[in-house]
Amino acid sequence: MCGRFLMNEEALAAVENFVKIPRLIQGQLDLGMIFPSNPSLVIYEDGNDFKAGIKHFGFLSEKLKKRIINARAETIEEKWMFKNAFHHQRCVIPCALFYEWNSAKERISFTENGHPVMYLAGIWMKDDFVILTTEANSSMERFHHRMPLILTKEQSEEWILNYSEASKLLGIIPPALRYHIDTPKQATLF
Repeated sequence: MCGRFLMNEEALAAVENFVKIPRLIQGQLDLGMIFPSNPSLVIYEDGNDFKAGIKHFGFLSEKLKKRIINARAETIEEKWMFKNAFHHQRCVIPCALFYEWNSAKERISFTENGHPVMYLAGIWMKDDFVILTTEANSSMERFHHRMPLILTKEQSEEWILNYSEASKLLGIIPPALRYHIDTPKQATLF
């Protein structure tokens, strides 16, 4: 779940209302579809302030010999791989939309109505990040039983800076989303 998302110019411009993105970082950003292991923009804490940086999508697990790209919000404080990062290294991953695939393997784009950017709750370690997922809300459940934990800008600030508030946000229901099933000319998952 939530294995690909899109970053575009419009979302990037909206992020500038949250945090200043240094020109050096802007030059290193890949806009377009972000796959596991790709670098992406993340916002995290830097001395009680917000910092924009680039990290890679997915924790590289030497033990499992693969990238772990998602963590369940319901169990994040119980899992050895995620617990410490949740306590000390929370981030948000801005994106324009995220993708899911239906049973016909057609790509579906999910956006938040009226918002050029979504903030996905995440955690980071070293140069990597994962996206937190939660149970699907009514706008998502017909396509998948999980979805990203989506935060407002204000919730994102609390998520990053305040562990106690972040713990409370683990249980929120994400906002209703709009979806679009891409045309037959689009790439399918397989």
